[in-house]
Amino acid sequence: MECNKPSGTVESNAWESELSKRLEQAKFDALAEFAAGAGHEINNPLAVISGRAQLLLATERDDDRRSELSRIIAQARRAHEMIADLRLLGRPPKLQPKRLDLVALIDQFVKEFTHFLASESKRTANASKVTLDWQSPALPIFLCLDADVTLTILHAVTKNAMESILRTWSELSGDSDAIPEAEPTRDSAETTGQGPWTRIRLSLSQETVLQQEAIVRLDISDWGESIPSEVREHLFDPFYSGRQSGRGLGFGLSKAKRLMDRMGGTLSVHTTSTVAPNFCGAGAKRTPHHQITFRLEWPMRES
Repeated sequence: MECNKPSGTVESNAWESELSKRLEQAKFDALAEFAAGAGHEINNPLAVISGRAQLLLATERDDDRRSELSRIIAQARRAHEMIADLRLLGRPPKLQPKRLDLVALIDQFVKEFTHFLASESKRTANASKVTLDWQSPALPIFLCLDADVTLTILHAVTKNAMESILRTWSELSGDSDAIPEAEPTRDSAETTGQGPWTRIRLSLSQETVLQQEAIVRLDISDWGESIPSEVREHLFDPFYSGRQSGRGLGFGLSKAKRLMDRMGGTLSVHTTSTVAPNFCGAGAKRTPHHQITFRLEWPMRES
């Protein structure tokens, strides 16, 4: 049985929109079913591998072997997290929205992510050099949001920025442990309007769209390579193999986009051409770069 496409422009657009929604829902339903089965079959052997590696690590004294065992444990954990993200993509949790102060929630997130960076520095030395640039507004901004889901989104997007910073420096300098600690020169700071390129900047504002609906906008920005249009189109898709290095690896951005859609918000990416502050060390150059901004927007509704 064939589907007859409506002939009118308005009817045709509505038909295409409805078909797109149905196809997307079918995709997520299939993903959820796959994740449920794969989770059971994969997580059990992962638990055995991780548990055995932890037992060996507890008594191992050789540094090289300890390093390899730690890597096994980390990769097993990563695979487990990917299965959990697949489940979330397929069937996101039921939202429990409450009236909350978004400013206070971001304050909480910044503290939590700073602790996360400290813990990551034990695994990746350069993580300790990545910082969050967040100036908390003086006045609260109240919205009706699910706090846990919002924190999950913020963590996913900011972690993606952190990974991009670490990978970009590694590629430019050829040294994964050589992120520059020096501040940019005054000239470069004034030219770019940015601080050190190892910062992830969070900026919160309120806007009015087309003089109709007020929105709350959170920009999460970092330095990186320009995102090609063919990559941008699929940036939030899970398993997209043609991604730019350091962007969207795993399910972080896919998860964030899915949850933002569920909350009635939007997640988009924007690129600004500029020049990054001076790089110091093995790759010391004034390197052309771009500021990559992931923009989260929520309708200004409290209920």
